[in-house]
Amino acid sequence: MACARICYVCRKANGWVTDRGQETAEAERSARRAARLGADDAVTLCQAGFALAFVVGDLNDGAALIDRAHVLNTNLATA
Repeated sequence: MACARICYVCRKANGWVTDRGQETAEAERSARRAARLGADDAVTLCQAGFALAFVVGDLNDGAALIDRAHVLNTNLATA
């Protein structure tokens, strides 16, 4: 599941998105599910936050997940 979120981020960053609506919806579903299932995993929360912020455009929820990741692991450089 973590790899799926990163794939959507990479696809958008590189301009490889073929069906924006479908990929955005799938990235959001995957990110929100991962955040629920991995609520105590900083890496999962950080990746889910990036997917929500960058791919979905939900900056508030994305930033909140990244902030939670940073609280769980203050040494997580990506957060």
